[in-house]
Amino acid sequence: MLLRRNPLVRLPSLLPSINHFSRPLSQLRQFDESRPVKPYDSLLGTLNTETELDPAYFTGDPEFFKALKKASMLIKQFGEMPDQKTYNLNSVAKRSKNWLTEKEMSSRLNIGFTVGKYTKLTRMLNILQEMKDRHDSIPQFLEQFITPGANNDKYSAISLKPDEHGRMFAIASRKTAKAQVWLIEGDGQIYVNGKHMALYFPLEYLREQIVQPFEVSQTLGKFNVWALVGGGGVAGQAGAVTVAIARALMGHQKILDPKGLTALQAMTKIDRRQVERKKPGQPKARKKNTWVRR
Repeated sequence: MLLRRNPLVRLPSLLPSINHFSRPLSQLRQFDESRPVKPYDSLLGTLNTETELDPAYFTGDPEFFKALKKASMLIKQFGEMPDQKTYNLNSVAKRSKNWLTEKEMSSRLNIGFTVGKYTKLTRMLNILQEMKDRHDSIPQFLEQFITPGANNDKYSAISLKPDEHGRMFAIASRKTAKAQVWLIEGDGQIYVNGKHMALYFPLEYLREQIVQPFEVSQTLGKFNVWALVGGGGVAGQAGAVTVAIARALMGHQKILDPKGLTALQAMTKIDRRQVERKKPGQPKARKKNTWVRR
């Protein structure tokens, strides 16, 4: 093939390379018999089993997969993975704000991060954060991902113990509205931003929605509510107050009926749905303009 494509190449110029491969092996490489041959077991002893023999060593980003493997092993050992139906994994990554940023983790831990990798790792870290009291190895593993000097204890939106004045506190949100609620035993008065509920929410169905937690728990007229709301519209604010009241009532489990407690637990979950944004070039979020050929 070489001679056919290059007719000017002469055969004698190829002879030295041919003669080189035709030499016996004893002339090309002299075997040193005085040098002892190490057995296979001694070669394995020189390997670093934590790196070379780790499955993450053969991946594109060994440090990331090593941390992910360690987090998965801790979750499997000290607690089961939460069910998708009862645990919203999309909100888990945003639960703690004290983890190192992508750039900080990349520089300190030598991990090449993308948005997907960082979200996946922080989800696992937040799950471990909730079970950190089960074993001492979990806080030790989480220390390397926490911002120095930050307190990474999860802030509870439900106060299960009353304060010195006997008030239960809870927070909640709906769409872009947020609500803070203080609950105390009384005669059923509800005030929102300093106004009575009937004046702040003139629509009847919104007032019925707010008192629904008291109806399902059979505690209507037994507690007074002081609420502070902001953001969103009246419907979103009413939904936020409803969830906050249900959460505050969970602190009075001793006086609640078991059936009412089950129904009340279902109302403590925040509805994360929001209006889909309008797209540029379209009249609405999903609506499209009529297609015209010309």
